[in-house]
Amino acid sequence: MKTILRFFLFASLALNATFAFFVFTRPPAPPPSAPVTVVVDGPVAPPPIDQNVWPDLQTDDLSALAARLRASGFPPRLIRAILAALIGEQFAARRKALMVADTNLPFWKGQTRDPKLAVARAQLDREQQRLLRQLLGADADDQGAQVYQNRSFDYLPAEKADALKRLLRDYDERRSDLYASGYSANTDRAKLDAIEKERHDALARVLSPAELLEYDLRNSQTADSLRNNLSAFNPTEAEFRALFPLQAAFDERWGNNFGLTLSADERRQRDDAQKLLTDQIKASLGPERAADYERATDYNYRLTSQLAARLELPPETTNNLWAAQKEFQQRRMDIYRDASSSEDRVAQLTALQQEALARVTPLLGGASGVEAYKQYGGAWLQNFLPRPAPPRP
Repeated sequence: MKTILRFFLFASLALNATFAFFVFTRPPAPPPSAPVTVVVDGPVAPPPIDQNVWPDLQTDDLSALAARLRASGFPPRLIRAILAALIGEQFAARRKALMVADTNLPFWKGQTRDPKLAVARAQLDREQQRLLRQLLGADADDQGAQVYQNRSFDYLPAEKADALKRLLRDYDERRSDLYASGYSANTDRAKLDAIEKERHDALARVLSPAELLEYDLRNSQTADSLRNNLSAFNPTEAEFRALFPLQAAFDERWGNNFGLTLSADERRQRDDAQKLLTDQIKASLGPERAADYERATDYNYRLTSQLAARLELPPETTNNLWAAQKEFQQRRMDIYRDASSSEDRVAQLTALQQEALARVTPLLGGASGVEAYKQYGGAWLQNFLPRPAPPRP
C-alpha cells in the first residue's frame, strides 16, 4: 500500500515539476504581429512527463530538497505541500503511538479523553510545524495565515513584526496546552487570564505605546467584541478608534463577565457601568449616528441584518423591517390602551397582525422569507395576541 501511495506521490510531483519546467524555462514570446487564428481538431495532448525530474531533485536532506525545488521554479505552496508530506512521514510512527488507544476502538465508544495524550498530540503538531518553519521561513505559513498576519502587523517594520510573531507563538502554544489539558471555565479561567496578562505585558516591552495601541485595535478581545457588536452599524475607522478606549475601560473592569459569577451588588454595578458606557458612546457619535448605533446594536436588528444578507435582499430591507416593527408595536400598544373590550381588542390585534404580515411579506420575498424572519429578529410578528393561559391540571 505504501509503495502504491509513494508511486502516486512521485508521479504527482513529477507532473508538477514538468509544469514548472515549461512555465519557468520556456523562451520569451516574440513581439506581437498580425493576429493568427489556430484551429485545433480534437483534444490537445498534455506534454510528456519526464521520469527523471523527481529522482534528480529527491534527497533525504530536506533543506537541500527545499533549495532544489526553489531553484527548479516550484511555487512556494507546492514546496510547502511536498515538505509537509515528507515531514509527516518522519513523524508518522510517533503519531501512531499516541493514537494506539483509539486504533481498534469500537464504533460505539468515543475517542480517548486523556489530557496528557491531547497535550502530546498538540506538541507533536507544533514540532512538525517548527521543522517546516526552519526549512521554509515565512513560506511555511499558508496563504490564509499570511493574509491574517499582514492585517495584524501591517503597521510594523518587517523585523519587529517577525519578532512579535515569535513572541505570540510561544503564548499561543501555552494557551493551546491549557485547552488541550481539559480547560474548564470554572476552574481554569484564572490561568487563562494570567497567560493573557503576561502576554500583553510582554508585548508592552517590545512595542512602543503607539504600536501597542495599534496592535490592540487589531487583535485584542475588546476589538473583536467591538467589531462584532458594531457589525450592523458599519463604523468608520475614526468612529471605531473613538469607541475603542471607551469599551476597553469597561472591559478592563468587567471583562467578559456577563454577571454569571457576580453578586447581586456587583451585577447592579455592572449594569450601571453598561448604561454609562452606552451614554458615552452615543455622546461620542453625535445625535444622528447615535440613533443609528442604538438601532444597529439591537440584537434582533443584527439578526435581521444577517438574514437579509443571506437571502440577498436589498440593503435597505433591514431598516424597512425595523421601521415596520416600531410602527406596529406602537399601534399594538395603542390598541391595548384604547380598546373598549377584550373582544374588541382581540379583533383589532388580529387585523393589525394581518396588516403587518401584508407589509413585510414583499420586503422578505414571500412567505418563506417571512418564516425565516420570524426566527431571526421577527418574533414580534407572532406576539400581537396574548398567549392563552395554560389549562388547569
